[in-house]
Amino acid sequence: MSNINFLKELERKSDYSLALVSEIWADISKLNEYPTTILNNKLDEINTKLDFAREQWINVDVLDKQLLDFRVLSFYRDIDKKVEDINLKWNSFNTDIALIEKEYVKLQREEGLDYDLLALKIDWLKDEVKKWKLLLKIKDIAASDGTSIYNLEEIQWEYLSLKDKWIDVSEIEEILFEI
Repeated sequence: MSNINFLKELERKSDYSLALVSEIWADISKLNEYPTTILNNKLDEINTKLDFAREQWINVDVLDKQLLDFRVLSFYRDIDKKVEDINLKWNSFNTDIALIEKEYVKLQREEGLDYDLLALKIDWLKDEVKKWKLLLKIKDIAASDGTSIYNLEEIQWEYLSLKDKWIDVSEIEEILFEI
């Protein structure tokens, strides 16, 4: 009699495990549908479910990998979108990259990622932000008739450091030649 109860309990746990894994899988597959504002909450929910599944001795390694892959792709997409936004409409307000840097720090703690590629991508973003902030400074100097708070020596140093990194500084050069 106890063997039958034991088998029924195993079957119930197996059914529950399959249902939980299916639910997590469905949640991961829907992540692309959520806007960025909701995405972090959804990621937290999925991580909670994954933690619970691990506590139930369910192997969720494949799901962990799927979630990590999504986070990396989302990180790259966020960087590309930020650079695109800056290029389209740049001002000192849209150059804030704190959330992207926060995700970068989280991804550095994960195992099995190409850390060099992550670093290259975040460095590229930082250089683009520097370039556009430098453009704002140069435009301020050009429009201020000598009353700008920025000095040309500082700008020259920033300009040369960007040029040394092979960043496209053609827009900066155009304005500098006009000053």
